[in-house]
Amino acid sequence: MISNKLKSKFKEALFHWKLKADFKKPQQIDFIKQLNSYLVSDIGMVEALTSTREQYAATYGKKHVIVQITDNLIKASSTGLGFNNLMAKYFDPIIAVGFELAKQVSGDKSAVLNIVDLVEQEAKLKRNLVTSLAMPGFVFCLGIGAQYVVGGYILPMVPGKTLPDSPEVNFSLSVYSILSSYWPVALFFFCLVFWMFAQGQANWMPNGSFGKNAKRIEDYIGVNSFSLHITKWLSNFRKRLDTVWPFSIYREFWSIRLLRLLGYLKLADVEDIEALKVIGNFSPPYIQYFTKQMIRGTGIGSEKKDYFGKELVSDAQMIRLRRYFENVDNETFARGLVEVSKNAEIDLKLQNGKYITKFQMTGFFLGIILVFLGLGGVLDALAGYQNNL
Repeated sequence: MISNKLKSKFKEALFHWKLKADFKKPQQIDFIKQLNSYLVSDIGMVEALTSTREQYAATYGKKHVIVQITDNLIKASSTGLGFNNLMAKYFDPIIAVGFELAKQVSGDKSAVLNIVDLVEQEAKLKRNLVTSLAMPGFVFCLGIGAQYVVGGYILPMVPGKTLPDSPEVNFSLSVYSILSSYWPVALFFFCLVFWMFAQGQANWMPNGSFGKNAKRIEDYIGVNSFSLHITKWLSNFRKRLDTVWPFSIYREFWSIRLLRLLGYLKLADVEDIEALKVIGNFSPPYIQYFTKQMIRGTGIGSEKKDYFGKELVSDAQMIRLRRYFENVDNETFARGLVEVSKNAEIDLKLQNGKYITKFQMTGFFLGIILVFLGLGGVLDALAGYQNNL
């Protein structure tokens, strides 16, 4: 029995590793495109999945992870049990909603491909962001490294009892001293920033709660003035963080996603509340916070201006969006959501371009200055030694 459990755990771990390695976003996009090509013929989901499975099995073999994924989806779709859970487990949230849209729409499936295009454009924008900042970031780190090496290793090797009291020498010694003494703080800060980009932004909500269960500090230490103050501070800090680049990119991306996905679902005649639930089911807790607010506002019949996209959609996009809040039919509103999301995508590219240029110039400038200061410190030390001979 123990060996069977170990074997089962091993198979599960192997499948999870294959899922991460061989079913990344590009493969997910190809999968949904392939599935959509069969759904265009208005065949059932199970039949479309079966055809997709056969095609992947013929190309990659029956043991490929995508074939295993499709087998699991076919089984869940046939029984009606756990299909959405599998979608959330296997796919990027946007692609999962595209999958749901493919189920809802009959006939023209172009909206599904438009959603896939959104994923591809996001990936392209992120790649451009990383590649644009990589070189100036490297130059800046090179400058810091040069200062550390000069202050900690090169200057102490210069012969003589004392080093010259020059700004370059003192600066290099200070940089080495600070980095040597406070490297744990720097490491913690780096890990915190990395966590924010990897997990923190997805799970930290604007009301100060965290995770799928929306836990607050009060849930751990009780309700008191201290815990309430911490929750309020966390809430305000998260809202502030959403306005600071590059952290604001996450909110901007998701506002575009929400508007685009909701627009396409509404064009497929999905009711507002049901469409928001679909998006929320495949979204991180951060977005679920907003979809729940919008579901609540829709359910009690509030005016859209009082709840729709509040704190998520930027002020610039809200100006465009407001004209669709009154005196428009369902289709016009849905098309308006799609149009505004496309405008927001263009604005985001321009905004990122502006910040990227600033960071590039700053990174290159500071990095080069630090390298030259380190070189100046070495030359000053050598000159001082020569004068003392």
